[in-house]
Order: sequence, then C-alpha cells, then structure tokens
Amino acid sequence: MDLKLNADGDLDIVNGDLNTVNGDDELAQSVKIIVQTRLLEFEPADEMGVDPENMFGKRVSKEYLATDIADAITEQEPRVASVLSVELSDPDSDRTADLKIVYLKREDESQQQTLETEVSLDD
Repeated sequence: MDLKLNADGDLDIVNGDLNTVNGDDELAQSVKIIVQTRLLEFEPADEMGVDPENMFGKRVSKEYLATDIADAITEQEPRVASVLSVELSDPDSDRTADLKIVYLKREDESQQQTLETEVSLDD
C-alpha cells in the first residue's frame, strides 16, 4: 500500500484524509513515477528515474527512448518481470507526449499478468 497521487502528482486527499492505493493500481503508479522522474532528480533516491538525454533533446529517438524507459522500469521496479512494449505519441505544440507501456507483472515462478499503464510526459 502507498499514498495515492492525483493526476497532477500531488497527494490525493479526500474529505481531509490521505487516500491510499494498492495492488495493480499501486504498481501502475510506481511505473508512472519512474517514467516521469529524471535520473538524478530525486535526491533521496537519485538512481530512480529515466535518463533525460534521450527524452528531452531536440531530436528524440523513439527507439532509444523506449529502450531507456523499458530498462528503467525493469531495473527499478522488481514487480515488473519485463516490458513488452512502449508506444510514444508525437509531442504536441506544448511538447507533451503520451506513453502507453505494456508490461508483465511478476507474481510467482509460474504465473505472470500483463498490465498496461498510460503516462503523460512534458518537459
């Protein structure tokens, strides 16, 4: 269980109480946090996040970025067995792009579950 974040990335507060998230929703939130964090940006855990070099440059390579994102997720989130696909939209006029990530959740040796998470990226 973890504290739930709202669409803006702030703590989700309902009637003055902090909302929580668990299960697959908590895993999806963890994946979003990894993808939306730039490597070395979060001082308590500077190994968390995605290397911004392939994410925010002028000539972003979708293939390199997809590889960077998949590597970051599988290296930083032990509940993800593998990333099956990363689809990246073309950035809009505000330089915001949307991602769709499909991954296998590690459950036990004999069972895995396919999950999908959507993330919005902006610089």
